[in-house]
Amino acid sequence: MSTIRKNIKKIAFLTTALSYLPVTAIANSGELLVQASLSPFIAVTPAISTVNISTSPIGDFGGSFSFLVESNTPNVSVHAIITNLYKDTNPNDTRVKPIDVNTTAGVDLSPLSASASPGSDLNASFTSTTSVNKPSGIFSAHQTEQVNLESTQSGVFNQDIELSVTWTIDETIRPAGVYGGYVQLFVSAIP
Repeated sequence: MSTIRKNIKKIAFLTTALSYLPVTAIANSGELLVQASLSPFIAVTPAISTVNISTSPIGDFGGSFSFLVESNTPNVSVHAIITNLYKDTNPNDTRVKPIDVNTTAGVDLSPLSASASPGSDLNASFTSTTSVNKPSGIFSAHQTEQVNLESTQSGVFNQDIELSVTWTIDETIRPAGVYGGYVQLFVSAIP
């Protein structure tokens, strides 16, 4: 027999023998579970940077201020810091009495698609005084209690929250002009 025929017979025998081997001996696979941990995040953006509101000569006046809150958790905790209003937005001018926050009114919260968690309500009471440091000086302010909100959206909190705030002009005569201060909304994601 020729060498070529002997080699063909050997190849045929080898191919036949390999065809009887279990498939697992030829190929195998493995798998693993891949998990990525997405940490909670929060973003708070005011609808606009400056809001002009109308005042009354004496008594209460207020405004509504909108913030977009985006979180990848359905529950968030919010509180606000509201400053007094100062002539020309200058807290260093002690000659003019500021317009005080009406601390008895609290801050009304109006989320677009959320409700207050049990034990909270949508009127945040003022609980303490604080200050806000800005380039023009230090503003006297009042801080509210924390209010927990539950979104009605699917697993996220992505909506506007409107804050209604009241200031009070007492009987002190103040010079005409622009009085300014700050409204801040602080939001924490609840995982």
